[in-house]
Formats: sequence, structure tokens, C-alpha cells
Amino acid sequence: MLNRHKTDRFAFPLEVLYGAYWNLQVGVGSTLSTQPRTIDEPEKSGDLRTFALYNFNQETLQLPALAAKLSLDLPTGEHSHGVDTKLTGIVTRSLGPARVHLNLGYEFVGRAGDGGRNGRYDVVLGAQYPLGYPRHFDTTLLADVFTQQAVRSGETNPSGIEVGIRRQIAPLVVIDAGVGTEFIGPAERVPFFATAGISLGF
Repeated sequence: MLNRHKTDRFAFPLEVLYGAYWNLQVGVGSTLSTQPRTIDEPEKSGDLRTFALYNFNQETLQLPALAAKLSLDLPTGEHSHGVDTKLTGIVTRSLGPARVHLNLGYEFVGRAGDGGRNGRYDVVLGAQYPLGYPRHFDTTLLADVFTQQAVRSGETNPSGIEVGIRRQIAPLVVIDAGVGTEFIGPAERVPFFATAGISLGF
């Protein structure tokens, strides 16, 4: 979770995913936050988030795997206004047992605040590697570097690094945890953030 405030804050994201069709995944979710309620402007605590992810092709020797994700943030949260739309392109390439991902996204802000941008981009370059390869595949090391256009013109783009681990503890249960920091960004942003989660299959 990214935090624009000096006070400590806890956030609880929840998502429900469904494989609707071949190569198509849809989902709905939200993030609840302690004070202050702003998650990552313009998103607010309690906003309803819907999305669809479509994978265009399987990776080949010539082409990486290509996918696109369309997300809508609906203003159901506290003091929230406007519908935000985000389109993300995802490129994945295998390098031996490792996989590298490049995410390029642009968000159209439905109702920007004073001095806020009507749209902004983000870029994430990540990688994953199965720990214990080639004998075990239940634990994966994850890392990425990211940058995101600042919410307001004239601010420094927040950029940082994240490292995490994901472990499958049962056929339909996966847990994960990660930490991160921003080495570039507005002065009021916190230097450290952490996250933990669990995924359940049905």
C-alpha cells in the first residue's frame, strides 16, 4: 500500500476473481482504510473496483505473452466523486525458470481535485523466481520497481522498489507478504510500507 501521509495507517483490500471465459478473468473489490481515508488519490476508502483481464496469446519463442486489464473505480467510498477508468497493458516473458513482467497503465480520473491531474500513467517492471527450483515450485520470490505520475502537477513522481514472497500452503490456498520503499517522491510520503495477504480458491 502506498501512503501519502505521515501517520500510520492500515488498509484492508479485498477482491473476488472469476474465470468467466477462456483467457478472460473478471473481478470486483474494494479497499477499506483507517484514517486518513484517502487510499491513493483520487481513490477513497470504500470505493467499489471492478475489472476485466484478457490474455491475448500464450508466450512463444518469438512473442511474449500479452494481456490487457480494464478497471473501473466507482465512487461508493467516503467523500468520493467521479468514475475513474484505468487501462493497463501487460507483457510477460520467461527467462528460464524466472518470469519478467512489464505493466504499462494509464488512469483517466473522473473528477480530479484542486490542482489534480485528469489522467496519469504508471510503469511497473517486475520479476518472479521459484525458490527451490527445480525440485519445488510452491514458493516464489517476487520483486519489482515502479514509478507513477504524481497526482498533482509540479510534484515529483513517486518511484520505488518492492520485494515479496508467495507460498502455496494447500492446493487452493496461497499466502503472500512483501515490503517496499519509495526512493523518489513527494516529501510527505512514508519511506516504508508492508503488505500481507491470503488467496483462496473455490
